Amino acid sequence: MMKTTLSQCSKIPSPIRLCGLALLSAFLIAPVGCDEDDTYELDDIELDEADDEVAFRGFTSSRGFGSRRLNTARLGDYLTADAKRDGDMHPDPTTGMRTYLRAIKLADTGETVDFMQHPLNIDDGWMAIGQERLSTKNIIGATLVYRFIHPISGQLDINATITGFATMQTDAGELPMYNIKWNQADWEALMGDPNWFGEGSPDKGPELCDTAIDAKKWPFKAFTEHDGGPNYFKFDHAVVLYKDITLDPDNEGLIYKLDKHVHFACASAATGKSALWGFPAWISDDQIRNMTGHQQLQANIHVIRAAYTASESYTADGTPMQVVNRHVNTFDEPNAPTEAVWDKDGHAICVSSQRVANSYQDNVVACDASHEGLVASGKAFAWTKLEDAPQPPAPLGNQPCSQTSNSPGCNDIGIETYICSQSGGNDPYCCNTAWDGICVNAANQNLGQAACTAHNPAVPGCGHDAVEQCVCDADPYCCNTNWDGLCVNQVTSLNCGVCP
Repeated sequence: MMKTTLSQCSKIPSPIRLCGLALLSAFLIAPVGCDEDDTYELDDIELDEADDEVAFRGFTSSRGFGSRRLNTARLGDYLTADAKRDGDMHPDPTTGMRTYLRAIKLADTGETVDFMQHPLNIDDGWMAIGQERLSTKNIIGATLVYRFIHPISGQLDINATITGFATMQTDAGELPMYNIKWNQADWEALMGDPNWFGEGSPDKGPELCDTAIDAKKWPFKAFTEHDGGPNYFKFDHAVVLYKDITLDPDNEGLIYKLDKHVHFACASAATGKSALWGFPAWISDDQIRNMTGHQQLQANIHVIRAAYTASESYTADGTPMQVVNRHVNTFDEPNAPTEAVWDKDGHAICVSSQRVANSYQDNVVACDASHEGLVASGKAFAWTKLEDAPQPPAPLGNQPCSQTSNSPGCNDIGIETYICSQSGGNDPYCCNTAWDGICVNAANQNLGQAACTAHNPAVPGCGHDAVEQCVCDADPYCCNTNWDGLCVNQVTSLNCGVCP
């Protein structure tokens, strides 16, 4: 085997990977659908420290959001989620309560728009009257006028306030989000009977939606200065508006079209979260898979909820996972175990690993290599994996790899793996019996080759201190998780060494 010569490291910031705040700054967007004279003072961004939702390892989706997601088991079927856009009555089939969304009182002018005369329109998530989108001055601080016919309390005329509004970029483009809150006394009059909502219900507080499990893990920007009052937008209570769809009360997890309808979809539930994942109700048709926007939303709801049979959910709120789909073409952590591959109806074609272990007991086909290309070829909707690859083993030995030992192994798992593996030094004696002089010589001769070989299974580092420092200063993943093919490429691209 030829000895690979590695040059002295030169620390250059990686042109390949950006993460955290530097990446997020590219996602800030300006308001659209506003009057030309609308002006806003935008506050500085406030973000948590980088975490799995924002610290992307690579630009793996169409807009660079990576493959990692937080799922939910929630569906979004709560008491006040639905109304008619034309002021007519919407009956709740479960409780018998009748809902009338009668009007909106605009924030800036005080004008009341009667929906029976001028129906509410939803234009790609934006509130509109006819074909004209409402401006943020109209929206933020506006009042929604409701009438409920309650089976116990009788008729209640109550109001809800749009306390905040923001837009964010997703893989499907701009997503408008709202905060809607009931007057406390009105809400108590409507929901005062504790039998009307159970523990954990979105109807448990005056905000239309309860706290989102992935709050502050997506980049967004709220408009904070306008005529009509302050913008109190909180992602925790984000609502997405869908036009002419609702949840099927008789079939868990299914949606269906309903004319002149508005569905208030919580970001904490699968219907609203689907928009965050790039699959809102208005997404463009998928020409490759021959799927309408409605079909894509439906399938993605099942993926979010780990509804392998497209009904019951087999996960827990906030479970991290990865997804490859129309928008995302590679996994951030490709060595993580496959969970499932999903067909165009949102059914699991195969299941290998579960987001919540042993939650799904039915017999199902295990995923293999034949399933992995179905999404790229357009024959499947999504491919999901667990969040992380299995943790690599600890090194067998304690002494440096340049020193002999009567015990197997040395203190660098990268060198150990390379010397003992069939694709490397092919000397299992070094890891099974003792790290003798032959092992030391092999290690000294092949440190460079180890740096130029992608590790499979996953092993962090390459066993060459100078190369590790040079590459991992730019890309910590290589020393924390796995020395993969991208790390090998960076040996040369970052001037850390020369690979053949």
